[in-house]
This record gives sequence, structure tokens and C-alpha cells, in this order.
Amino acid sequence: MNKTARQVSPLLGIVVAAALAGCGAGLTDVIFPFSTPQDVQLDATGTSASGAYGFDLSSNATVQQYKSHVKALSLDSLDITITGTTTTGSSGGTNAANSITGTVALRPAAATNSASDVQVGSLTNFAIVKGATTTLAGSPALNAFVLTTLQGSGQFSVVITGSTTPGAAHLQVHLLPHLTLTYSL
Repeated sequence: MNKTARQVSPLLGIVVAAALAGCGAGLTDVIFPFSTPQDVQLDATGTSASGAYGFDLSSNATVQQYKSHVKALSLDSLDITITGTTTTGSSGGTNAANSITGTVALRPAAATNSASDVQVGSLTNFAIVKGATTTLAGSPALNAFVLTTLQGSGQFSVVITGSTTPGAAHLQVHLLPHLTLTYSL
């Protein structure tokens, strides 16, 4: 290596490190996308559908390992997919619905009503057919909710409420929240 290359190499390293530090890029931040899928049964009594489905963020090994080093947690989106209908739901009866209109929200684990729910999005004439999927986008309010939840018990519920048309619904739903965890080493 010639004399100029030996002089430039250390200088280049210092310049790159300074540039990264100046940009706010943490050299030890790790961004970890993950999901916590769950298959649930949603039944409607008459045409009124309601279900609350528990999730536990702390059950993820990486989340548990770095919980004390978390800098941010975001709910990027929530996928809702109809995986089937049943001839006899958990409340009895045959599926007679072909769509649902309502809301999807996150609820703290200790809450017993909708007063502290954070809305994820709406379902409008969402088709009740196998394979139908909708993706609800995250928001700053949802990011704050999941981060606060993780700093506590790590548990929350996805709540689906609405009305079905033209009759009672008995269906299986796949809930897939897409989350991104940022933590420092």
C-alpha cells in the first residue's frame, strides 16, 4: 500500500463515522419486523357481530429478549382474511351472511369496554367469502398504543364489531398484525 492510501484510509473511516453520527443513524439500532398471527371464530347473533381476540406481544422471543432496550414499536398494518364459514358456529346456526360492515380496534388487556379502544379501521361491505382479505394501515396512535402495551403486560385485544348482511355470520378469520420493533444493543 502506498503512503497516500495509508493516509487516506483512517481519514475515510473517521469521515464515514462522523457522517453517520451526524445523520442520527445509530450504529447499534436493530429494526426487527415481526407478526403475531391468530385464527379466530367470529359469530354474529342475529346480524350483530362482535369479537375480542387476545394477543400477547411478549410471547415473541426477540421482543422478550430486548424488551428493556426498545426504542420504538409500530403497527404497520393489520391483515384480515376470511378463511372459511361454518355450518354451525360457536353460537349455533348456519352462516347466512355475505358481508360485514363495522370497525376494528385495539383494546388494552385490562379494559372491559370500548372507552379506551384505538381504532384501526373500518370494514365496509367486506365480503364474507373464503380468501377475502383487507389490509388496514397503521397510524401514530396505534404505534403509541402498541409501544405502551409492550412496556406493560404486552397483552391487548383486536376487537371486531359490526353488522352482517343479510343474516347471522359464523366465520373463521385470520388476523395478521405486521409490527416493527426498533431496539438498541
